[in-house]
Amino acid sequence: MGARPPSIGIGVLALHGIGVKVPWAEVEKLLLEGAQTALASSDIPTAAWERVQGWLVAVQDRIAEQEGWTRNTACPQGWIGKVLRDGRLAIHPSALEGELKRLGYDPGELLPRWTAAGRMDSPKPEACKWMGKTARMYVLNVAEGWKQGAGGDDILTSGPVTNQEWPHGEVPV
Repeated sequence: MGARPPSIGIGVLALHGIGVKVPWAEVEKLLLEGAQTALASSDIPTAAWERVQGWLVAVQDRIAEQEGWTRNTACPQGWIGKVLRDGRLAIHPSALEGELKRLGYDPGELLPRWTAAGRMDSPKPEACKWMGKTARMYVLNVAEGWKQGAGGDDILTSGPVTNQEWPHGEVPV
């Protein structure tokens, strides 16, 4: 007999205590089938996308270059991204990957799946103008409602990008 989940084991012991014999092999089989059915029907990328959407709304005051924003606007907690002219969001990799990990998701698994579903154009950060510099950021095709304010250029190129202000002209990812 294998290890039993504590709550199931307690239930089995209680039933045994009052004289009801529970065929543990059948219970294990039903639990395994239920878990497999739940896993097969779950849509983890969509669930993660919805949670990230909620997070973006919660931290919207940390997203620059949206309506009402000016270059002099300060963000005490630090900026995590910007609104692009077309309403999509460019989010810094450390912010998005950190939030996905905090939520219990693997960014390396999710980002390609989001790209395949049209939620992103690329599973890799793209070169964007951000705060007057060039940075690599994830570009998310988020829900409508984001409007750009007094921002600058958006996506620059999908090829290699250099920035002479960084050592060796490399752009941090």
